[in-house]
Amino acid sequence: MVTLWRASTARMRWRSPTASLVRRRSKVNTCMRASAVPRYMKELVEHLTGDITNAENTNEIDPYTLAARYHHHSVMLHPFSDGNGRMSRIILNVLLLKYAGHLSLFGSDNQDKDDYLAVVRRGGKVFHDEDMEVEFQKQTSHRGFARYVLFKSKRSLESMWGWAKAGKEKGQRNVQVTQEPVNV
Repeated sequence: MVTLWRASTARMRWRSPTASLVRRRSKVNTCMRASAVPRYMKELVEHLTGDITNAENTNEIDPYTLAARYHHHSVMLHPFSDGNGRMSRIILNVLLLKYAGHLSLFGSDNQDKDDYLAVVRRGGKVFHDEDMEVEFQKQTSHRGFARYVLFKSKRSLESMWGWAKAGKEKGQRNVQVTQEPVNV
């Protein structure tokens, strides 16, 4: 994962000015100073490396919390001039695919996109309150987003299960339905 992060950001440059996020002509969030971004990103990658190493060594992992934490921190740091949301969703889905075995998709319509952004925005207030005051592993700004990811993942898995069952019932070849969906 860390190798993917480094490879995907190798050509990207940290943003230079102070950034503000604007949605529908209203200011949503002011991002941290651009001069602080490289240090925060270095720390974020170090924490991610440590969390992945610890999870793989102990075989104990909550993939939804892990993915939500690093998505949320990446969004809040807003390190690039463009593509921050896409990069954050890639981080989220790479972690989910590796540790939960599926992807979680957002923004299928305007309402879904608004719901996603509202959850991220609520967490952003906590993120800025906790910044530099709360130890990284004890921060809670990602928790609401983790619940949202779990909810969206459950709906996605239920849809996939329905498609698989429908394909099997229609007699489509190469469709194997082997177990009931897991309740989350």
